[in-house]
Amino acid sequence: MAQLFADIGFSEENWGKNSVADEVKFYLDTNYAEKIVLKDVARSFGIHPNYMTRTFHEKFGISPKKYLMDLKLKKACRLLTTTTLSIAVISSSLGFDDQLAFSRIFRKEYGNAPSEYRKKTRGEIMDETEQMK
Repeated sequence: MAQLFADIGFSEENWGKNSVADEVKFYLDTNYAEKIVLKDVARSFGIHPNYMTRTFHEKFGISPKKYLMDLKLKKACRLLTTTTLSIAVISSSLGFDDQLAFSRIFRKEYGNAPSEYRKKTRGEIMDETEQMK
């Protein structure tokens, strides 16, 4: 739980003092692995989707959709480099409909397929470990 709070920048002193954009961000940060429909998120906060997108973008400089995708891809990178989970398991655990869609989006963002990214980053980690010896 502490890692989750650290990842999302949660602090108790700011609890209850957040704007709608902050609340939406917190929701995305804690529910990123679910199948999220932003229109439904806006409805659950009692606001129009356009208003949600505008206020979120004004506060964070990125759309909620892009923020959510970036968050999922960062989590994927962490899982690819720190676990031996299959790409199918990683993609489904992050709320992607299928492994092919995940791989396409990942390749577009990082320039490598998830399997290539894993091999490359694991190789770099191994090189660093050997250099430390």
